[in-house]
Amino acid sequence: LGRKKGIIIIQVLFLIGWAVVALTRLLHGVAIFALIYMGIFIIGYASGSINLIAPMYISEISPARLRGFLGCIPELSLDIGICFVYFLGAIPCVSDYYSYLSYYYLAAIAFGMAIVNLILFFPVKESPHWLIHNGFDIAAKKCLKWLRGSSICIDTELERLQNELAENKEHTLKETLKMLKRPYVWKPLVLMLVILSLQQLVGITAVNYFVGPIFEMASIENANEVAAISAGVFQVLGTFVCLILADFIGRRMLMFASSLGLTLSSATLGVYLFFFFTHNCKQDPKTVQQNTTFFAEANNLKLNVTKSSDIFCESSFSWLAIVSIAMYTFSFELGWGGIPRLLSSEVFPIAIRGKCMSIGFFVNWSIGVVISYSFNSYQALVHPFGAFWIFTGFSFLSFFFVLIFLPETKGKTLHEIEDFFASGHFCQGCNQSGNKCTK
Repeated sequence: LGRKKGIIIIQVLFLIGWAVVALTRLLHGVAIFALIYMGIFIIGYASGSINLIAPMYISEISPARLRGFLGCIPELSLDIGICFVYFLGAIPCVSDYYSYLSYYYLAAIAFGMAIVNLILFFPVKESPHWLIHNGFDIAAKKCLKWLRGSSICIDTELERLQNELAENKEHTLKETLKMLKRPYVWKPLVLMLVILSLQQLVGITAVNYFVGPIFEMASIENANEVAAISAGVFQVLGTFVCLILADFIGRRMLMFASSLGLTLSSATLGVYLFFFFTHNCKQDPKTVQQNTTFFAEANNLKLNVTKSSDIFCESSFSWLAIVSIAMYTFSFELGWGGIPRLLSSEVFPIAIRGKCMSIGFFVNWSIGVVISYSFNSYQALVHPFGAFWIFTGFSFLSFFFVLIFLPETKGKTLHEIEDFFASGHFCQGCNQSGNKCTK
């Protein structure tokens, strides 16, 4: 189908999914729940698909010097969208059955945004990489000319792309499995599987789900609303800084800074929880039992404990929780939020890029689901502070993994990156002809 047609189809799926959810306003009874689940399934499928194809498309159309900047735009767009929905969700709606803006109004707004996206994407051209890869050289030249501008000579770049992609033809399943034995395939695949796993293991899912209860522990008024909006704002800020610096200081430096920030912030959040549960509250048996199962009792971000001086005591360390959450969300988006998605679109050969990215994000989202559903039981075993200190350990581990194994891809062409995994080093001057590096 191609990248462009794929993105258009995904936008149509978004339209269908959000329309189904919004139309439940007109229904009653069991039909409401059936359609909501149907709409959510369609939206979820579309969301997963766009997270694969959009980074691929952007990576393939971007010049090497701007690929980091442009490759971080999907993450920034995602964070802005989430923050926008947080603001909308906090709007009072006294004329409805709900205290706040109901879900079908939010679905209607998302439906409108999907229409805008669909209209704006029609004039966009197909990926020249995909066109050349599938034998449409003339169309590729026109698209590349449109992308680079009429005043830019594209002959050299077009020839390089044709040479680079000559050996990257489509493969059958059997041929794809054989390719996994080649260093420039299995090395980036293993690298990205570890990185995408660590992206979840540093604890972002748990922090996002339980930031409301943590803010309420810190005695913040309207804790859930304030927590959601604050986290959204710091996510946008972190991604914006990442976008600006990705092609300036490189991917590795951003990942280093992100790992250090995550390590420090998750450790201090664990310190706050430790003081809250073991120092500040009265230590009678009933209170201790309720404190140690605090998050396990917090379903749907609603606290099932009584606000009293015994259990929900005032803490002189409340500021530590707020600063830790702000630092954590900013640090995550500074590197580990958007850079893994950017890297996954850079390191794989085009012939199996989609397949490898699908495997990587399947592992990523599977770990996220496991953490989401198991965190209540998990923290009940090791206490909330212990759970976040384990996240500290993974954050610390991520620093050394990046230090030892992650190459810097800033300013490198996709073919140079492929050559690196084949030869073990970046080869200067070999990529101009499109031949594999043999030095």
